[in-house]
Amino acid sequence: MTNSRDQYYGNASHCVFYNGLTTLKIEGNEFCDYESERYRGETFTPSMNPFISTEVPKVPLDENGKLIPTYTFLRDANFNLTLGDFLRVNPESEFYTMGENGLALGANL
Repeated sequence: MTNSRDQYYGNASHCVFYNGLTTLKIEGNEFCDYESERYRGETFTPSMNPFISTEVPKVPLDENGKLIPTYTFLRDANFNLTLGDFLRVNPESEFYTMGENGLALGANL
């Protein structure tokens, strides 16, 4: 995985990219191109796992032992996603205040 990297192109603001063996943090609005030799952002090393859990929610079984479809168990009665702590930003992590206006970095699911 040492040669893997995020593929990004365009304007970026308040984000983190993985580029091979380096993690890059971008605070302001910058143009980025992962193919460019001129990297954008500041080298960043997270002090801990940014997520509370990275364990994918398990698909439950019904009373007959059959899998319950994911569109049913991952949603509440109002069809909102219910992922528990899966990929929820850890409040102890730097990522919790790294987003725009001091908010958590990432999507709010």
